[in-house]
Parts: sequence; structure tokens; C-alpha cells
Amino acid sequence: MTTFAILRGESMFKAELSDLYGVQVQTPDDPHPIYVMMMQISTGKTNQDLKLFGRAARHKNPLLGPVGALAFYLLYRFSQTGEFESIDDFAKNDSWFDTKLLVDLQQRTNDLNRVISDKTYSDAVKKICKQLGIPTQHYVHLGRVLGSVLAEADGDDNELIRILGNWDPKIQEKAYSSKLPMKIIRSRAGFRSNGGVHYNARTIVQPPNELLSQVFPWVDRATQELNAFLQSSPAEARPTAAVFLDFMMKLKVVVLQDAAATMVLHPERSVHQLFQLDVFKSDCFKAYVEQMRQQLAVAEDPSDVTLQAVIPPVVDRLNVLSQQGEQNCQATNEVSNQIRTGFDSVHVGHDLILQSIRSLALLINQILQLLQGTEKRSTAIMIGLNAASDYIQRTEHPSHCLPPLNNAVSPQHIINNSNPPSQLPAVSPQHIINNSNPPSQLPRPNEPSILPQGFGHKLSYSHNSIKDLYNEWYGLDRFKDVPVAGGIQAMDNSGRTLLEVSEEFEEAFAKHCKKKISNLVEWLDSNSYRRPKKRQARELGGSISENNLVALQPT
Repeated sequence: MTTFAILRGESMFKAELSDLYGVQVQTPDDPHPIYVMMMQISTGKTNQDLKLFGRAARHKNPLLGPVGALAFYLLYRFSQTGEFESIDDFAKNDSWFDTKLLVDLQQRTNDLNRVISDKTYSDAVKKICKQLGIPTQHYVHLGRVLGSVLAEADGDDNELIRILGNWDPKIQEKAYSSKLPMKIIRSRAGFRSNGGVHYNARTIVQPPNELLSQVFPWVDRATQELNAFLQSSPAEARPTAAVFLDFMMKLKVVVLQDAAATMVLHPERSVHQLFQLDVFKSDCFKAYVEQMRQQLAVAEDPSDVTLQAVIPPVVDRLNVLSQQGEQNCQATNEVSNQIRTGFDSVHVGHDLILQSIRSLALLINQILQLLQGTEKRSTAIMIGLNAASDYIQRTEHPSHCLPPLNNAVSPQHIINNSNPPSQLPAVSPQHIINNSNPPSQLPRPNEPSILPQGFGHKLSYSHNSIKDLYNEWYGLDRFKDVPVAGGIQAMDNSGRTLLEVSEEFEEAFAKHCKKKISNLVEWLDSNSYRRPKKRQARELGGSISENNLVALQPT
């Protein structure tokens, strides 16, 4: 009882039988009423001029019920002591009022009103803990410790645990509370505190009067005598005796119901010395056990019925949600595949662009062939060829894994060869645009180039001296026949170059020359040549001749 009511040990072994009574509570949704045992706490650490109570209900499991355990204890105790059978009048409080709840049957001196000591109580609890293998040092208050821990483990609210355990009662609890926190009382009795109903199948089977008369037989006589006294003396009230006898009448039913349920659910317990009493050996009790067996076999908790009614729609809903989840997952995979395909398309598109550029080069090659024989050819076409060639060289990367054009005519080859191929396949520009693969074979040109010899030559940037620059201009020393025989001077005077008709080329050529002159000026500065020579060098930047170079020699 200390565990389910979360009581201190002293609240039990200092309690008296007159502190006990019971109340029956039933909500509109409960098929069966729930019976709550109440025990007024007359002494304790938190009981200072306050009225506190221990509270526990009949448990769903007959082996765990505190009310049933108390009923079994009193039945066995009264069978051993014979107390209360000799009490003539329960209306006289002094004849039974101080009888203790717990007594020492082994060392008692026929004084049932004497409180057992703390040591006697703790030794008994310690012995039981050792037999059950429960490691603890809290023997006197074991039930209070276990009760609070189990309540927390079952998810009971801490505030309700405090109320049930009578920790630090507040003003409302002291003066205005009913002292029945049913939510946690139901929970401690094994029933759901939220959304559940109280359904205790064994309470349906009412024991016959023949059996009831064999349990606490003195209660019937004492109740009749008390009722006769109250009728004869209406002014005399005996509320304590009345509620105690009513409580004992209820325990008669509890004893038989819990004993029969134990025999059905746990037949191995039938060897316990409690069940060797005459009442449990009678044919009437055996018949009652069979009646209980039938009831427990067909009884169905309404909570379970409600769950069975609710579960199918819930399962259906879960199936729908699962299907929706699978559809969403499938849609996500499709989007992911589309994104992946898009990235692959970008790669393929880039490859197609590169192939199209190659095809464009072939198209330009054909255009040049068509222009063969024209006296004046556009320099812009030549520049475009150079640009296309440079772009192809920049964009072609090994990671693209594009195969090279086999036997194709590159723009650079067109630049270096004046004569086009004699035979070309008929390839239209639209065909080149619409097909990623250009013509695989073209005859290589073998006729003289239409471009002047040395076209596209660029001045060297690695001159170490003025003489080296002079040699490049006139094609001497290491620049012999570069870009043609006689050097750049011969190329400029040959009359075969396009410089006179190409402002772009001349501007580019002048930039190269000016850069060389700028390098020369910096070199003159670094070697402390006179300023007039430097200005003269700048003025000569546009045209370089042998005389000019001689004039720049240091004085």
C-alpha cells in the first residue's frame, strides 16, 4: 500500500483500523465503478495539525492490488487472532478504536493496540527485499521511494505525484480539496489516466451469499448491532464505526473476487497458506472460480474495443500517407533525373558547339576556295580565320573527350597554303549546323597558297640587343629567311603583301614595333644614354631602317 499510495512507512505501522474507509467513484464513461481505499494519516513528517490521507484503488492486476492485499492480510490475521469476534458492541469506540493496522503476530503479547517498532517493521521489509533480490537501503520508506519512481516512469505528472504523496500540501489541498486526485489514482491502479475507462472484469462476478458469510463473519453481526443502536439512539452518531464496517463489508467481496481471479490467472499461487483456509477449500468457492474463469475468458475491455474500431481507419490513413510518401519520393526522383539529364545536356551542348566551330572552319575553307582568283581578297576573312583557329585551340580541352578531325582542313592550314583542294564534297552550311559530325575526309590542298608568304608573322619578344632587332628586320643571323628571305624588310618591299590594303594589319604591326622601341628606350635609360636619343627613338617608332638604327648607337 505504501507503494501505490506513496506513503511513508510510519504512516502504515502507526495507523489504526479505525483510520480506514472506502469510497466508490464512477464517471459517466466508466462501465464499472472504481473503489478507492482511504486511510487517514494521524502521524507523519508532513502531518502537523492537518488531515492527510493515503489513497489507493483496486488494481487491474489482482496480484498488485493494494486493496486486495489488505483484504487478504486482514483475513489471515483475523483467522489467527480471532479478534473482533469477541467485541460485543461496535458502538463503543473504546472496545476497538485503538486496534493497530499492523501487528506482530509472532511476538505479540495479546495487545493489539501496541504500535510495532521501526526496527520490527524495517527488519520485515529487509527480509522480503533480500528474498526478492531488491537492492535498497530504504527499508522503512521503501514504498514511498518506489511509488514516486514508478509514477514518474509511467508518465504521471509531477504535481499529481506531489499531491498523492502529500508533499508540502498547499492551501487549496488543505482546506478545499476532496483529497481524491483520481487521475493519478487510476494510473497507479493500472488504468489509463487519459482517454481510458475503468473496466475491471473480475468486479462483475458477484460472489454468492454463502461465500460472503464465510469471510469476516463477525462483520455481519457487528453491522446489525450498530444499525440497531443507531435506530434506538438517533442522537448518537458513530460515523467511524459505520464507515469501517462498511469498508469491511466491501473487503468481503474483494477477498473472494481477487482470490478467484488469482486461481484462474495464476493457479500456481494456490499452494500459498492463505488459500488453505476453509473458505477457499469449499465446493462453493470452486464453483465461483469456474464462474470467474468464464467471465474473464469472454470479457473484453471497452478501451480495446474502441481501439479495434479506431485502428482500421488509422491503418487506412497510414496506408494513404505511405502511398503519398512513395509518390512524392518518385516525383522527387524524377525531378532529380531531369536535373541530371539537364546537366548532361549542357555537356553535350558544349561538345556540339565545339564540333560546330570545327564545321564552321570547314565552311570558311570552302568560301576561300570560292574566292580563289579574285584580285583583292578581304583581309577580314583572314583575321576571322585566325580568330576561329585561336578559339578552337582555347576551347578544346582533354576533359571534353572530343575526337580530333581526321584529315580535316584547319584554318591554320588554309593560312599557310594558298591553293585550295581541287575537289570538295558538296556540304551546305545548313548541313554543317544541323549535324554535329563534320565531314570526316577532305582532300588536302597541294596548290600554291593564295596568301602572301610570311603572312601572320609576329616580331620576336626576346631581343637581347639592337643588333638582334636589326637582324630580324633584315633577316640576318638567327633570323635568316624569317619570315622570308631578306626578313621583314624584303616582305614589306615585295609588293606581294596585303599591308597596303589592310589598315588593321599595319596598325597591329606598328604596335609590335612601338613595343620594341619602348623596350629599347627603357634599355637606354637603364644604361644612362642621353635624353635626346630617347626622344629621337620615340619619333622613329613608326618606321625602322638601317640608318635609323645606326643613329641610335650610343655616343
